[in-house]
Amino acid sequence: MATLTARFTDMAGNPVSITITSATIPADGTLTLGKAPLHITMSQPDDKYPGVRTFEAEISVLTRDSLAFLYSDDPLATNVTITRNTRTLFRGYLMPSEWQQPMTPGEWNEVSIVAIDALAALKNVWFT
Repeated sequence: MATLTARFTDMAGNPVSITITSATIPADGTLTLGKAPLHITMSQPDDKYPGVRTFEAEISVLTRDSLAFLYSDDPLATNVTITRNTRTLFRGYLMPSEWQQPMTPGEWNEVSIVAIDALAALKNVWFT
């Protein structure tokens, strides 16, 4: 398994690290982040399960190449971990259905990749 990493400092001066790990990544490397590198949101409660809320992380990446290798048919194949200092802020999986990448050959393109928390991935696990 290979890893892509990105690091930045938040407005309070804390170091933030984004780590994406998958067997589909060809080699270890770093990501170049976009203008608004990270946005983590929490879902609103619904009527059926008011105590359950999911988290979503939107990561803005600058790239000249396709990021298609990040996605596979397995929704649990690409792991995303986001930490601030040493505290884990988010742990989840990339969502292939939320990904679009405009490509202008040879130019930098800003791409938003979306990860969901591990709670949402449980819909793919059979319990007996």
